Amino acid sequence: MGRTAKALSYILENCKRIRFGNRCNFASYYGLAYDRNALRASIPKYNGPTANGKRRRGCQDCGDCEPQKWRCSTFSIEFLTIEFAADVEFPTRHHHLTQESIILGYLSEKIRMGDFIVFNTGLHDTTTTGKAPAVYAQQL
Repeated sequence: MGRTAKALSYILENCKRIRFGNRCNFASYYGLAYDRNALRASIPKYNGPTANGKRRRGCQDCGDCEPQKWRCSTFSIEFLTIEFAADVEFPTRHHHLTQESIILGYLSEKIRMGDFIVFNTGLHDTTTTGKAPAVYAQQL
């Protein structure tokens, strides 16, 4: 999805990247502080992260999935980084899971009538719920 967003920014007219995040600092991009206690807790079974984010809590597994935003002539494109249907890479005070922090904590404040959102999930979940499709369906 990140590559798709970047490709759209090249194809569409007058797009300029106006924001760029870091794989280990969600808080600076999304404006929501980490829940440091949650980062010290163990990662629940069937949740991500499973690689880099497991070794470096508060970081993403994906090395090329940083959040980005482009402003184009008549609209904006924003790539938001949610790797798993359920992960604890970005727990915040009010939201334990990354998707809750980003969707309920960040996006709910930004969304406007007429905005179009595309979600893609599943690839990273093969490492967490690949043998448990019912768990994946519930998380989704």
